[in-house]
Amino acid sequence: MARKHKIAGTHNDSNVTRAKQKEEKAAEFKNALPQSNLNEIPSSLFLRNEEIYKLIVEQLTELGAVHLIGIDKFILVSLANTFDLLNEAEKIIAKDGLQQTLLTREGATKIIPNPMLQQRNTLITTLSNQLKNLQLDPSSRQALIKKVSDDINYLVSNDDDDDQFIKELLKGSA
Repeated sequence: MARKHKIAGTHNDSNVTRAKQKEEKAAEFKNALPQSNLNEIPSSLFLRNEEIYKLIVEQLTELGAVHLIGIDKFILVSLANTFDLLNEAEKIIAKDGLQQTLLTREGATKIIPNPMLQQRNTLITTLSNQLKNLQLDPSSRQALIKKVSDDINYLVSNDDDDDQFIKELLKGSA
């Protein structure tokens, strides 16, 4: 008995007209997306480290994060600034250590945690919120994966489609 699960995009549509319409709609949708060059840094925003910004944009491009548009440059600049501040905090902690010696008014010495630890923790929380705003944090990606896999479970396929899909995958690995 044939299974009824089709995985989207893994089989060819036998109806040529419908396949062409789907292809045209996909191209139309892609062209309708706002085109933004994230590499162009807005001059009106304060950027602490251009190198970090460029690295973030490069990584996003490799990740295929096509959902980001021009308005997201503000958050990307903030993200780059947070990364830079976090980097500075980590350098200070590495140099000064986790604890510092404090001389009290009475002349006694007291060992306290490095104040930069609290700064670092605040920056990590800020960074997490910024990634969440861009839908780049692990929980947002996990929610997307769950949504896609749930959608796939409701699709229909048969064993012939599965065999064809496996053959196509093996062609790619050869």
